Amino acid sequence: MTGLPEDAPEQSEDALDVPELPEDALVVRGGNPQAPGQIENMIRQAQDSHGWGEGYALSTYVGWDPAKSREELIRDIARLSPIPNRKLAVTTIRQVIAAGFKLVPDPGGNLPCHVNVDLGSNPDPDLVTRFIELFAPAEDNPVHGEFRREH
Repeated sequence: MTGLPEDAPEQSEDALDVPELPEDALVVRGGNPQAPGQIENMIRQAQDSHGWGEGYALSTYVGWDPAKSREELIRDIARLSPIPNRKLAVTTIRQVIAAGFKLVPDPGGNLPCHVNVDLGSNPDPDLVTRFIELFAPAEDNPVHGEFRREH
């Protein structure tokens, strides 16, 4: 794996590059990854993903449009996804790749901007902490309240 950090997660064989998105494309995740309990929560989410046959992965949403401001693009991603959380966190594809993670297109494909971040074969607390550190501090979701979670 040339160019990846030595402690980069082992990639699953089916990990593919997200097509046609530049490295400055935004990667958005619902919620506040820095909130207490998120490491354990994300490990559980990755284990759930593995149970669904998607490998150990965490859900994110991506988008890029050079004609839009950062705020407009985040709003579009959050609306299209839809992300119902009060807060969301943002990074870039470049930062995800530089940390040794791989973005994998959603195998279900029901949301056009949904991708999973492959955590390799061992979603341990150190790895999840590295993932969390990729994101800027959480910010208000500009479309919070437009969607209601259904249980």
